[in-house]
Amino acid sequence: MSIKKLIIMLCAVCVAAAFGQTAKYPFPGSAVVYPNGYKPATLTGAKAKSWYDSWKSESLKPCAGKGLMPTADNSSQVKVEGMGWAMIASAYMGDKETFDGLYQFYNSKTGATAGGMMAWDVSCDGVNDQGSASDGDLDVGFALVVASWQWNGTYLDSARAVINRCKQLITACEGLSVIAGGFSGGAWGGGCNYTDISYYTPAFFRVFAQVTSDAAWTKLADDTYTHLERNAHATTGIVSDWQSVRDGKPFKRDNANRWQDTTYSYDASRVPWRITLDYLWNGNEKAKAWATKISGWANGQLAANNLKNGHLRNGSSSGDGGNAEMAFLGGWAVSAMANSQAAADAFGTALANRNDSYWYHRHTGNMYLLALTGNMWNEDLVNVSGFKLTSAVDGGGTITRVPDKTKYAAGETVKLTAKADNGWDFAGWTEGVAADDAAKKEITVTMSADKSVKAKFQLSAGVNLVKNGDFSQGTDGLTDWALNQGDNYGKSGATAKVTNGAVTVNITKLPESGNIWDIQLVQASLPLLKGSTYVVSFEASAEVPRAIQVMCQKASGDWATYFSENVDLTTAKTLYSFEFTMDSTSDDKSRIGFNVAQSNKSVTISNVSVTFKSSTSAQSGVGVAYGKNIGMRVTAAKSAINVKFNARSSGSAQLRLYSIKGKLMQKVSLPTAAGKSYAHAFDAAKLPSGFYVVGLRDGNLAEHVRVLVSK
Repeated sequence: MSIKKLIIMLCAVCVAAAFGQTAKYPFPGSAVVYPNGYKPATLTGAKAKSWYDSWKSESLKPCAGKGLMPTADNSSQVKVEGMGWAMIASAYMGDKETFDGLYQFYNSKTGATAGGMMAWDVSCDGVNDQGSASDGDLDVGFALVVASWQWNGTYLDSARAVINRCKQLITACEGLSVIAGGFSGGAWGGGCNYTDISYYTPAFFRVFAQVTSDAAWTKLADDTYTHLERNAHATTGIVSDWQSVRDGKPFKRDNANRWQDTTYSYDASRVPWRITLDYLWNGNEKAKAWATKISGWANGQLAANNLKNGHLRNGSSSGDGGNAEMAFLGGWAVSAMANSQAAADAFGTALANRNDSYWYHRHTGNMYLLALTGNMWNEDLVNVSGFKLTSAVDGGGTITRVPDKTKYAAGETVKLTAKADNGWDFAGWTEGVAADDAAKKEITVTMSADKSVKAKFQLSAGVNLVKNGDFSQGTDGLTDWALNQGDNYGKSGATAKVTNGAVTVNITKLPESGNIWDIQLVQASLPLLKGSTYVVSFEASAEVPRAIQVMCQKASGDWATYFSENVDLTTAKTLYSFEFTMDSTSDDKSRIGFNVAQSNKSVTISNVSVTFKSSTSAQSGVGVAYGKNIGMRVTAAKSAINVKFNARSSGSAQLRLYSIKGKLMQKVSLPTAAGKSYAHAFDAAKLPSGFYVVGLRDGNLAEHVRVLVSK
């Protein structure tokens, strides 16, 4: 060999090393045993590799000067969902040359119309549809994160850029995060009307939150399960391609040929894979519950050879295709990993000899086989030894951990912070924490074995559970609120406009259905606990005297009513207040709504609140029992709110005065001796007329009383 050739070879090796050509986690040596679930013993990495190699030779085509095309319906067409799957597959396979060629083609097809994302339907030399489709770009963002784990370089910066562009797709609807169908000069495809559950991958979103430090992705991951639970069939677990955001019912978009939208078709076939990953990686119990249900149904149908390329939500065939192929079978196979070893093995056997040729089956097959063989991991799961830290909450709140890892080394410290949701108080650590630290919101745990901790949260008296009750947030003042009207609501018509902290609903067309709830102003995600008493308060007026209905109810399914009151409005703004006790099973996602379709005359609403008052049973926690009758007596005059009580314990009593919306107005601490009487007068001289809440905490007891100040 000549010296010249040797130098060239050595330089090539040096360049390859410098740019990280060798994957840090090569396939299949980095296959993991997931911390949760079952891997089918009837499938191996060899099946995943042979599928990938066959897909690569059949589906990838060069595009001169623009990289590699992952083809779709024909050899000249590329769809963005295929691009996302291709990049994920090549990253996990450690196939850098292929990955870079695919990413080059992706970048060549991004544009301003798609908000910087890739056009949905393209060819080598052209663009067939300039708008984006959300699932593809979200998957590309995740693929770039995997690439950063494999080869370092600038892939993580690229991932963050794509992820941040994808954030344009998130819409807030009644307090829920919703993914739009895509972007074409603006977010399109549903808004707060409808969404596609197959665009949601909670496990990916949690990775996005880690690499961008943006909690919006964590909320989207958590809210995924509200959408899933609203749509999933109660018996089979089957979901539809598209669904209503409002109630989760199957939704057909404005096209007569889109009857598949309401069935378990090619979009929905991906959902079991996307959801189950959150259980395999993170132990999410909601993911496990749904995956177990749908795989239980599917496993029964597999044994009877009744699985099809398309089903109705009740489990019957949709008539959309023949016997189930990889896009469908593979999705159910991944969900079976949350069910049992026997179910996982049965589906593994069903997939072992498949070789389906349609492009959709080829692309999705890569995703499923990587997951099924332990080759779809996050970096925390690869070659990790150490101790596992499990955290759980009781009530409304979250626990954050720093660092956030799957396992920790011996002696490693983890900072845990308990954060209460709106309307809740942190009540202490109830499991896995030393008694001296039980009342601290922020603690440090030193890992020496697998550990479990649990935080308790309790409802706060006087705090408004309604978000943006004064209509001051957002450019239109309607953040967290939704006005339900239109074709899907009895073909009704209405608009909402906020002026000076009040929203006016103008009715342009009464619903043909005649239902008063087919025009409604609503907000979801209110926590209502069984046995607890709440105060519903708002101000309202009308164009002319007319009636409305205010309700607290279940936000989907049977729409169970927890509270309902018909209110006769006048032209004068009036404060209305009602008290009710939650007699039904606790519901942490209930909603408040104003049904206004009784008349076509406008209604104006302001200062909406739902506040917790008391509970018939104690909320356990740091020893505070709410709802116990201390015997506090409260009276109000124009200049003072007078409080009297007999102390039950010695030490100190805490008195608090809140507005009806939960704002702390005044507070005082009184030294007490058990059995003695005490009094205090809150200064009301400068308080406006209205309802207030007086809170008393005496030792381990607490009581709250609502009082009206009238001037």
